[in-house]
Amino acid sequence: MKIDLSRMDKKLYAVLKAAAINCGRLGLEAFIVGGTVRDLLLKRQNYDLDVVVVGETRSLIEALSGKFKVRPVLHNQFKTAAFSLGDRIRLDIVTARKEVYEYNGALPLVELGTLKDDLYRRDFTINAMSVSLRQENFGELFDYFGGYEDLKRGSIRVLHDKSYFDDPTRILRAIRFEKRLGFKISANDRLLITAALNSEAIEAVRPVRYFKEIKKILTEKEALFILRRL
Repeated sequence: MKIDLSRMDKKLYAVLKAAAINCGRLGLEAFIVGGTVRDLLLKRQNYDLDVVVVGETRSLIEALSGKFKVRPVLHNQFKTAAFSLGDRIRLDIVTARKEVYEYNGALPLVELGTLKDDLYRRDFTINAMSVSLRQENFGELFDYFGGYEDLKRGSIRVLHDKSYFDDPTRILRAIRFEKRLGFKISANDRLLITAALNSEAIEAVRPVRYFKEIKKILTEKEALFILRRL
């Protein structure tokens, strides 16, 4: 399945084309991932662009820094670079990686990985799709975990049964997305959430991480409904 990326906001599309052209020149594989893809399929505007590169990102970061005359914020721990490009546009570039949790609720240990590894570490299937920026298959959708079908069903579903134990803050995100998108948390996820709430994983998470999720909830239009649901 191919997605017509030219339907996006013109400035967003220009940023993606610049990334695609430079990836082609540098011999890199790059993909739009996460909420950007979800909202594109839902025809919702999203000015946050998340791009995963399979391999090193330094040369692409340097190329885009020069083109847009901006200095990115680098986060070496998670191998990311964040660009603010004006007009609300934010571009995050990250090396494809996989994550290992030493214990429930811990911050993950990061290793280099494949595109599929990178998508597997994400919270929900609807946020685990990607779109190619390679010139030979520009716009092709990669969906390893059934996110597109869940999107059509309006279902919030994690990628594996340990997900809420690995990171219990996903419980708050599930409810936030449920209301924002008008979706429903899947029946199996409701069972998994109950099990996670009754486990030691909840107390292993530092309170500041919950607070960050609560702050995000308070920016939503239906914040009161979400808090009642919680």
